[in-house]
Amino acid sequence: MRAFSLATIVVLGLTAPLAATATAAAADLQTAEAANAKLADFRGPWVGSTGPNADIVRNATILIELHKGGGFKITWTSFEAVEDKPAAPVNERKGSMTFEPTKRAGLWRAAGANDPVAGRAGWATIKGQTLLIGIVAVLPDGHLEQQIYDRTLTAGGMKLVYRRLVDGRETKTIEAQFLKNVMHQ
Repeated sequence: MRAFSLATIVVLGLTAPLAATATAAAADLQTAEAANAKLADFRGPWVGSTGPNADIVRNATILIELHKGGGFKITWTSFEAVEDKPAAPVNERKGSMTFEPTKRAGLWRAAGANDPVAGRAGWATIKGQTLLIGIVAVLPDGHLEQQIYDRTLTAGGMKLVYRRLVDGRETKTIEAQFLKNVMHQ
């Protein structure tokens, strides 16, 4: 019995520091993830692409400008082409939205009517290293459309994950990688 108890003590003695180290590392990771990026971290011009394995090749630019009073404007242009059809036309899409701060810290509201029946309503927030922009609209046929843009800062730039949902069902997902365009800052 004494040998079993001694062996148990030795095993516990060796594993306890490892468990404590793992627990501390996990706590550090949670703290780092919980630390929110600042809106200024997303500021500036970005250029990106969906990459070679996408069904439709998309190249895009994004410009995030900070406004006085804590708001911001995001402007984007994307160019889309079907990769295996080089003669197919390239579709260009442009848009912009301005966001104003709300009374709730870290939450912005899209400027304008913000009526999803008459147009669209939008908001933005930062969670961890991700700038989340949500847009909702009621389509002409009465279905609810949601668009979610998650722009996450990465070591190499920014990753975009875009999702479109209609009545809660995902109808489109796009992923793209962006780099800061330092030539135009």
